[in-house]
Amino acid sequence: QKLGGSMFTANPWICISGELGETQILQIPRNVLEMTFECQNLGKLTTVQI
Repeated sequence: QKLGGSMFTANPWICISGELGETQILQIPRNVLEMTFECQNLGKLTTVQI
């Protein structure tokens, strides 16, 4: 049986780091293809953790 997108049990998140700091863990809402967020100036981005 294949699982549809609404049947996943994972709790996706993202954390973005740069030369001047990093975001907190940002929960990614389910069933969205696009999201926006605001944070402090991170400087040049270095890492994106998903």
